[in-house]
Amino acid sequence: MESDGEKIYASDISGRLYRFIISKKILKEKLKPNMTSEEIAFANIVINRELGQNVEEGQAWKRKRGREQDGLTVTVYDKKGRDYLLYLTMWDSSEAIVLKGANYKEFHRRSNFATDDLIEMWAFKDEDGGKLCFVIGKKFDIKLSL
Repeated sequence: MESDGEKIYASDISGRLYRFIISKKILKEKLKPNMTSEEIAFANIVINRELGQNVEEGQAWKRKRGREQDGLTVTVYDKKGRDYLLYLTMWDSSEAIVLKGANYKEFHRRSNFATDDLIEMWAFKDEDGGKLCFVIGKKFDIKLSL
């Protein structure tokens, strides 16, 4: 899965929040269809909370008991191949889909993101157990003259 380019917002690089927001459009169209029901539950990804239903399963919504672990554990790589253990989760209050965790600060520092930067994001499952992984970095166009 590849994104068409996301914009970095000031809150993504805030020294207080330490999280990266993934748009609901990317979640719905590209990410969620490639996630298992267990991954969706661990990430607390629920649509239509008022009805108490997970749209994909049509069953009553039950928060995954492992919520203490902060969400679905994922590996995020920067464009230099450095890996960071983070969590993918949906926040209860705003229903924002975020990547967060203790290693986000280091990921942010090394990525040199600035407000309004366009970034690219790829998601894939690793060969060792099918764990969800991301590659996130600044988007740039290379123009070559031959």
